[in-house]
Amino acid sequence: GQLRNRASFLGTVTGTVAYGDRVTVSQTQAGWCEVAKTDGAKGWIHESALTAKRVVMSSGAGDARVAASGEEVAL
Repeated sequence: GQLRNRASFLGTVTGTVAYGDRVTVSQTQAGWCEVAKTDGAKGWIHESALTAKRVVMSSGAGDARVAASGEEVAL
């Protein structure tokens, strides 16, 4: 998601929030949240880019398939 300098999609992008980053919401305004990242960066992000769920990222148990079968290939 993009951090903006004001609560609007027209605001200047001042930073980004990556998937899994934790933020603290200080205020909300018309569907926008003013947030602070753990590194100190602050800005506004639309509430649709946030979730209250705890996101746990982990690698899979096995290697990813890197080939396609004949049934998966389409022109």
